[in-house]
Amino acid sequence: MRILEQSNTHSSAGNGNRRKSYICERPDFDTLLNSKEIEKHVKKSLTERLKICCGFCEKLILVSSFVQHLRIHLGERPFLCEICETRFTQKEHLKAHVRIHTGDEPYPCDQCDLKFSTTSELNSHHVVHIKRKPYICPVCGAALTRNGGVNRHRRTSCRKPILK
Repeated sequence: MRILEQSNTHSSAGNGNRRKSYICERPDFDTLLNSKEIEKHVKKSLTERLKICCGFCEKLILVSSFVQHLRIHLGERPFLCEICETRFTQKEHLKAHVRIHTGDEPYPCDQCDLKFSTTSELNSHHVVHIKRKPYICPVCGAALTRNGGVNRHRRTSCRKPILK
């Protein structure tokens, strides 16, 4: 990471005093005004990219995600649904789960009238709007958008009997 220096910039107070400001080469950060901000920025940037090897599965995990990752191996589920008492490893997973109980569906499909309680449900749904249907029923030849849909198709709407 390189920090670029710009001199002769006005202070943020607007009092005419000139002081140096610094710009990081990473475009996702604003101009940094002093050395403390630079130090904080550098530490944050380094920890965002720093990875630790998990002793359980040997995957490299971002430092910022490591505690959540360990919960999977340790079986810890500290976030409790007060409605059905299901537990989750992450707060965001609990929030998405609670929407199932409340019926809240904040993620609408932009191509039809359906709405979904999670972004993953919405993303899974999007394939129905794609013309490509790569999964073929081996019995009747019906084309489907999802592999899991083949099994459902076989149980519910395939016109030919399942051979055992």
